[in-house]
Amino acid sequence: MSTQQKGYSAVGEFIFFFAGMESELDRLLRSLLNLRLLEGSIITSNIDISTKVYIVRSAVSMIPMNDKETLQSARNDSISVGKVAEKRNILAHNGFSPTEDGVEFFYFKAKGKVSLPEEKWTYDDFDQHIAEMIRLSRALSELNKSLPDHPAKKLAGNLMDIINHSDPGLRPGLAQLIALGTQNSINDGGSQ
Repeated sequence: MSTQQKGYSAVGEFIFFFAGMESELDRLLRSLLNLRLLEGSIITSNIDISTKVYIVRSAVSMIPMNDKETLQSARNDSISVGKVAEKRNILAHNGFSPTEDGVEFFYFKAKGKVSLPEEKWTYDDFDQHIAEMIRLSRALSELNKSLPDHPAKKLAGNLMDIINHSDPGLRPGLAQLIALGTQNSINDGGSQ
């Protein structure tokens, strides 16, 4: 394989695994917010990955879990997804040139000041990034599987029912909605 083919292949493989990871993030977001596939797909296709990460982090923070380790792991993994997305932005939005030992990116940064940081990924760097995306895809999938009947889903449904069926002038504040939704989830047999 030529140097160019190897570099292009590495970039393509990164994008492939990134798309898989983002797909798992989308599935988790739909699940946490109790959205059907069509509605959830319309929403997730219209928001950037940073916003998806914030929504997932916010929704996960509302889940009353006894397992603090799982909750912390979910938070950490969603933060890691955001960091991988920063790497993807470098790869997707800048020119690059394959080299013998990796790919050099022509990265221009202009956020408050202008800089041209050197950004070169070795093929080992690509392998590490891809391994991290595979790990995150699995972690997001496992978190999603662990929440099939979680009270947070009932909470989301209860909140939407209240919002959709109440007189706009009489709608309770967010704190009251959350309290009511949580109470309804517990009364409906949701476990914590």
